[in-house]
Amino acid sequence: MRTVSIRISVLRNVLALVLMVSVTVLVVMLVGARRAVRDLSAQLIAESSNRAEESLRSCFDEIEALTRVTAACSCKPSAEFGQIPSLL
Repeated sequence: MRTVSIRISVLRNVLALVLMVSVTVLVVMLVGARRAVRDLSAQLIAESSNRAEESLRSCFDEIEALTRVTAACSCKPSAEFGQIPSLL
């Protein structure tokens, strides 16, 4: 049977402890990074959706206003440019 010195035994234990702590820190960082990416992705999607919705709402509001003006002008065939209702 081969004897192991105390130095080698302590070195192995310290290396094993350092390895376990390193793996634990790595796992915690990976879990945190995944959570951060998921949260940031959800925020980005929500913000993009809100921007697109606002842009479409603005576009359709303008179209609706123009449709009202066109309808108002077509009802009065003798309407002149000075009599066209405002968009607001």
